[in-house]
Amino acid sequence: MLVREESPQPVTPSPTVKKVDTPAPSLTNPPTIPAETSSPSPTKEALQLFSPLAEHELDELPELISSPYDPPPPGDDARHHGIDFCYFAGDEREFIAGEGVQAIFSGTVAAAIEDRLPYGNMVMIETRYEALSDKYVLALGMQPGESLYHLYAHFQNPPEVALGEWVPGGSVLGQVGKTGYNIVTEHLHLETRIGPAGAIFENMAYYDVSANEDEMEAYEQWRISGVFRHVDPAEVLFGVEDSEQGNRIGNQTRSFFCSRWVDSPIGHGIQGSWCS
Repeated sequence: MLVREESPQPVTPSPTVKKVDTPAPSLTNPPTIPAETSSPSPTKEALQLFSPLAEHELDELPELISSPYDPPPPGDDARHHGIDFCYFAGDEREFIAGEGVQAIFSGTVAAAIEDRLPYGNMVMIETRYEALSDKYVLALGMQPGESLYHLYAHFQNPPEVALGEWVPGGSVLGQVGKTGYNIVTEHLHLETRIGPAGAIFENMAYYDVSANEDEMEAYEQWRISGVFRHVDPAEVLFGVEDSEQGNRIGNQTRSFFCSRWVDSPIGHGIQGSWCS
């Protein structure tokens, strides 16, 4: 994991972003944690929240949760680190496969990984503390110098955005697919974490004999190091008060989507295949 040395992104993005010069990245350098930054201005504009699924509104999402958030103990890679969205016989299409995946918030692309296990085609977006309203900062317990990160996994095709690119909220990042670790059923896997601002993951892989040391180190940094602390994505999408209801609906509907569930090193599984 590398750390960008740049000024915080503005709350209202511009079509063009002036980038400051950064040192050339070195994949051999160990992950580093940025120094603390000064507190932002107390006046913040509201940051618009978008549904991660292009054809569904936010209030429709609880009914589409096929696997809810089930966090592991600290330092453990078991259980389910995010939430999955899946459906059959929808109004707009017969199945979720191919539905556009949107950025929940505006932010900077912190990872754009092409077809590596366990996430397959994956995008991660960083939204800085300074851009978030007090509603989210207080509810999530964020501190200056931190960012909110969302990871979107299992896209059909390679990401449609590039590492370091600024993307407005609602931008299409890719389409729902099933790339990744033995994924049989198309679904969107979404993870949320809070971590040091400016993190960049140029590569990430695990559970694969071809994964190199840098890829595995990045995966461990994200998943189990504790540097990036877990957040239930439902708290961001539905609010802290409604996240439990959304997860209850997910537990109830899970048996409809998946006839047999098992546990794996990276999450729950469909018919013996993993939904990381």
